[in-house]
Amino acid sequence: MKKLITNSLALFACWHTATAQNLVVNGGFDANASGWTTTATSGHFDPYKGNPGGCFVLFSSSTPTISQTINGLIPGCMYAISGSYSIEGGALTNTPSFGVAIDSMFLFEVAQTNWGWSNFSFSYQATAPSATLSITAQINGTSTSYVVDNIVMQPVPSLALRASGPDVLLAWPTNMLGFSLQSATNLDEMHWAVVTNTPVIVGTNYTVTLSGTNQAQFFVLRR
Repeated sequence: MKKLITNSLALFACWHTATAQNLVVNGGFDANASGWTTTATSGHFDPYKGNPGGCFVLFSSSTPTISQTINGLIPGCMYAISGSYSIEGGALTNTPSFGVAIDSMFLFEVAQTNWGWSNFSFSYQATAPSATLSITAQINGTSTSYVVDNIVMQPVPSLALRASGPDVLLAWPTNMLGFSLQSATNLDEMHWAVVTNTPVIVGTNYTVTLSGTNQAQFFVLRR
């Protein structure tokens, strides 16, 4: 007997329109910092230092911050927030010096340990139709400045599963950016592995067909 289970993220996922992708305006800083709220102490747009292209340099005398109000959220639904960051100046430290917040609450903080580009990703369950996303450097009394790029906020996609003869068909929307299908035989966080089967596009969905097994299988979409 096949037993197929998706994790709790899928239970909270919501369907958006086929055109819904990144809810962040100008998350790539391609030509400027339009769409973001900035001040004279936030730092500045840089057209060359991005990953790739443009980016925003978070640099000032104290906690430089950029923010944006995200609209069109569905209360109760899960959203994935991600982006790229790199140290621009200052020193490596064991104290978190970079953070990303929703409605002034940090949901991601990091003490960067190298000078290269890194990525952040976390989930957020909406409580209202809009929320303020903010990105801040030099937090916790540190003086490390950062550059940021590729900021994305999008619904966690629904993962559909159905039996197809002896196989299992999994499908999720093609309009969701950067998610990969992962599987595990238990819900231990350490045992998730990327499914290496190449997705096939059928209509507006990515689909993957897997052979059925007699053991429990758990599936999740992750960035």
